[in-house]
Amino acid sequence: MRRKWERIGKTQGIDSFFHLAWNVNSISWRETPSQRELIKNTEIFLQTVKSFEYILSTGSCQEYLPKPHKLKEDSELAFDCNYVIDKHAMHNSFKEYSNSTGAGFSWVRLFNIYGKGDHPNRIVSLLLNAAKTGLEFQLTKPDHALDLLNVEDAVNGLLKVGVERCSGTYNLGSGISVKPSSIRHFINLTREANFDISTSNALKDSFNLARIADISNLLSLGWKPQHSLSQDLLFMLRDSDVRVD
Repeated sequence: MRRKWERIGKTQGIDSFFHLAWNVNSISWRETPSQRELIKNTEIFLQTVKSFEYILSTGSCQEYLPKPHKLKEDSELAFDCNYVIDKHAMHNSFKEYSNSTGAGFSWVRLFNIYGKGDHPNRIVSLLLNAAKTGLEFQLTKPDHALDLLNVEDAVNGLLKVGVERCSGTYNLGSGISVKPSSIRHFINLTREANFDISTSNALKDSFNLARIADISNLLSLGWKPQHSLSQDLLFMLRDSDVRVD
């Protein structure tokens, strides 16, 4: 495998590396097994290809400790489970490569992504499926605020950073706090009362301790979210079998 990577690096003239892969337990990210072996393989790859001029990789909002305010990129970090420990390890490996080779490096921390094709165990999919089937389920953390971003906005954010080869750490989220209980309430109102909410702040909640992004750094690059959760929920309800008059 090492020889194959060396051949690819030398013959293809690769100058950029986007690392987006990660193995996550979809039911409980805290129970994700250690990724050390996979990280080790990536480190071997970096050792064999010295031609990279730029690297982009994705971190996670779970790297941060929850706070009663929006999180900046230098906010306090957590080290309380394999998932975040391994994220930090991968970040450090890329940083070491950048320092030793002079390659540009960006670490983009993704907040809570939703959208078409989302995993059925994620909160927006769970709530939409409950509305579709008529089955109720108990929210384990109904008032735990989340920062939810449409996958198209997430892709455009990554492209903005990557195409312009921006170096540094960036938060990629909406910057808006939303509680699962509010999403369920919104869906119920929409279904039962033809409640058409079109404002981007329709689901904005206050929060105590949470992981909500300060997205100032990405906004300064000219990127901004184009989707609102309320509009997306309406579209997704109408595209499903759920009755919305």
